[in-house]
Formats: sequence, structure tokens, C-alpha cells
Amino acid sequence: MRRRTFLVTALLAVTAVLAGTAVADVTTETGRSTVVRTSAGWLRGEAGADHRWFRAIPYAAPPVGDLRWEDPRPARSWSGVRDATGETARCVQEPGAGGKASRTEDCLYLEVATPRSTGRPKPVMVWFHGGGFIQESAGDYDPRRLAVGGDVVVVTVNYRLGMLGFFAHPGLPGSGSFGIADQQAALRWVQREIRAFGGDPGRVTIVGESAGGQSVCGHLASPAASGLYQGAIIQSGLCTRDLPGGALLPGLPPLPPWSPQEAVAARGAATAERLCPGRADAVTCLRQQTPDRLVTTGEFFAYASPAYGTPALPEDPRVVFAEGGREPVPVLSGTTRDESRYVAAAFYEFAGNPITAGNYRELMTLGFGAAAPKVLDRYPLADYDSPPLAWSAAMTAAMWACPVLERHDMFGGTLYAYEFADENAPSTLPTTPSFPLGAAHASDLAYLWAAPGDPHLTPAQEKLSARMVAYWSNFARHGDPNGRGLPAWPVYDDGGPVALAPGAIAPVDQDARHGCGFWREIWAAAEG
Repeated sequence: MRRRTFLVTALLAVTAVLAGTAVADVTTETGRSTVVRTSAGWLRGEAGADHRWFRAIPYAAPPVGDLRWEDPRPARSWSGVRDATGETARCVQEPGAGGKASRTEDCLYLEVATPRSTGRPKPVMVWFHGGGFIQESAGDYDPRRLAVGGDVVVVTVNYRLGMLGFFAHPGLPGSGSFGIADQQAALRWVQREIRAFGGDPGRVTIVGESAGGQSVCGHLASPAASGLYQGAIIQSGLCTRDLPGGALLPGLPPLPPWSPQEAVAARGAATAERLCPGRADAVTCLRQQTPDRLVTTGEFFAYASPAYGTPALPEDPRVVFAEGGREPVPVLSGTTRDESRYVAAAFYEFAGNPITAGNYRELMTLGFGAAAPKVLDRYPLADYDSPPLAWSAAMTAAMWACPVLERHDMFGGTLYAYEFADENAPSTLPTTPSFPLGAAHASDLAYLWAAPGDPHLTPAQEKLSARMVAYWSNFARHGDPNGRGLPAWPVYDDGGPVALAPGAIAPVDQDARHGCGFWREIWAAAEG
């Protein structure tokens, strides 16, 4: 019976292709599924009432053995019909805020979700997840709301993380941004294969949040990604200003968003000496280490600072943007209003290192060095309901809101800017902190990725979610978020950013709200 089911499935799929249909639903003893043919072989995915969903699709060869710390290679083909309904493996990582640990190096997979409706090829949105380049997975995001609500094809992408994705060493020329190279390999896969899923390879928008948004910045600056996409959406992405000390993790020193390959390779050499002392063949030795040993005894690699000077990222994106050299595609970009409250909760309070009146000055000194006295005067504890809120206000302005506004002024061209401002957004954290999270980092994700009817969203928030899905998908379709029945969203040069909140979508003066004039003075003084 199992053999008969397989033959019927394959026969129906072949018939569908011969008839010119990209994907076809089939019914077997095990329920309803959907099949599609790629250049590597057949896939069988999930067929829902309003969507099709294919998971764990290999877009590159497993980066294991001699392929560890090599640019991605093409995936091998397979015979028969490959099951694409199971869980997508997570790349090697430690557990994070709500995430799971993994020691799986064979992880270069992606997921594709499409609406059931057919017709002309649909716009494609390729999602790069966040997690500081050390955590998360393509499978963490439920794409059905965006695919069905926006009538678009959604691709979510795994890429190598941490020491497996961003390690560099003098014995590995061009190393330090393998995770970025993985993303570009996934974009090349989209160009080759997405028509089979009903997508239009000529209307691809790259989208990312946090580290994923920073990745989008990297692709905008990289000749290696040129021509692989036609639009870009950056959600809470760091791109142009150094991160203050302690802004992402307690005790973390100030970091640039991008590091020169030589500096990352020097740090990699020191790590290699610790893991393989005295070995002349350090890279060979490192390739023999287990993922667990690399993760638990190595260092953070690319926590918000991938290497440039590599094939995937030849130049520092900050320099590219300052010189007006980014890829000339439409961009939609923004932040959340209270970004750093997430860090104050997840990595300070919940980790047993709460921000208090007793350590506030010390934390500001770590963050801002010689400028700390001026920052303390600007953000006195007396002006805030709690020390975490004071610290978060300073960090949100210095790391997120004001650098992003500066980046928007650099970009020029067709740009739509926003600030997500729902102060009652549902929390993405498992525990409630001692202070209100407001519109914290990642709080906008539930409005794009949660399944319709999510019980965490009020009716007003559901309406905002529907509007955001429409804005994002309109942008993917036309390079412009505006559409019938939606509040007007002006081009940045004409009206500045808009605030996205329940009941009101209107222009917002982020410069004044976050005191960006003060931060421009701080930056100018530091630059001499």
C-alpha cells in the first residue's frame, strides 16, 4: 500500500507539471499533501485549507567535514519524492531567550510557504531571521499569515551561526562571513527554483529583523548579492554606528556592526591556539573538533559584527552607504519605539543582573566611556519610573533610533521609514519583567508572523497586523507599501517616518522623540 501511495503521488505530480501547474495537491492514505518538482528532485509538502508549506528544503550541501568553514556548495539531487513536512533543523547554537540548543551542522535548509490561490507568479519575500548571528532558525517563524494575507510566496532561510558561520582564521582566506554567503546561496536558489512554487524571481524582496535586518544591510552593500533581489526591508537592523558597551549583553564591550576580516582572523587564531595548542595544522585540527566543543569553548563570533573583506562582503557597509554606493532598490526600514527594553529584561533582569540605581552610572560608563557624564545628565534617573527605563531610553536612542535615522538620510532613493509604536504589544518573553516592555525589540514580529486569530492580539491589534501585512506585501509587489484602504505612507524624503500603532498610522518626529540632536553632538565630539 505504501508503494502504491508513492506511485500515485508521483504520477499526479508529473501530470500536474505536464499540464503546466507549478504545484499540485494530492490525496493519499496519510491525508492531504502537495508536490512540486525542483531541479534537485521532487518535494512533498503540506497542503492546508488556504496555504501550501514546504519545509527542510536543502539549498546547499551540508557544511560538514572538509566543508566546515567553506563557502556553500550546491545541494545534491535525490531520487523519489522527498518529504518536506518535517521540522527544519536548527544550526549549531546555544539556547537563547525562548530558543533551543542545537549541535546540528547539517542545517542549510529553507522553507517555502505559498497561498493556495493560483494565477500569475507572485512576489517573493525572503526572510533572514534574527538572533545576533548566534541563535534562532527559519523554522521559528510561521509564514502562513504573511503568505496568505499578503498573497505572496514566503521563503525563510537558515544560515550558519556563531563559530560555524562567522569564524575567521589566517589559514582560511576570505573567512569570517560564511553565514552571509549562505544567505546569498539561498537567494541564488530562489532565482533558480521559485517559479516551481508559483513565485516570481523578478520580484524578490529580502527581509530581516535584528541580525536579519543587519544582513539585509550587508546585501545592499555587497556586489555578490547584486541582481538577486529587487527590494529590501530592514526591521531593527544595526548597520552604521558602533554598539555601546553592554547594549546587547552585560559586560560586552563596544562593538562595530562590521569588523575587518584581519581582526576577526587574529581573534580566530587565538581561539585556535586555545582549542588546538601548538598545532601547525590548526584548521585541520579545528575541523576535527565536535560542534559542542567549538560552541562551549570558543568565543562569540559575529555577535552583531560579521567580517568584511570577504567574497560575500567585500567592503565595510558603513563606507559603502556613506559614499552612496548601496544597491539602488526600494527600501522599507524602521525600528520599534522601545527597542532596548527587551535587552534590559531578557539579558539583565532575567539573567540575574538587574539594572539598578546602584549600577546605573557604571553601566553608562561601560556604554559611553568619556561621554558618560553628559549622557547621565541627559538621562537622569529622576526623569524615569525605574533605572531599566532610563537605561533603555538612552540605549534605544544611541543604538537604534538615531543611527537608523542617520542611515535613512544616507540612503536616498525610494525609502519608506517607520517606527513600530504599539506600547501594549504582546511580549515575546516567557516572563513579565518589573517594568513595562512597551514596543520593545522584536515586538513587531507577532504582527507579521503569528497565525490569524492569535489570542494575544486584541481586535485593534489584529487590524494593525492586517495593515502591516498589507504594507509589507504591497512593498514586495510594487516597491511601495501604499494600497487601497490603507492610511497613506509617504516616501521618507517627503514626510519622514510614520508611526505604526493601533488606531493611528501617522507621521512621527523620531528625531525629537529620541533626542537625536544630542546624540549627533556626542558622535561629532568622539570623531574629533
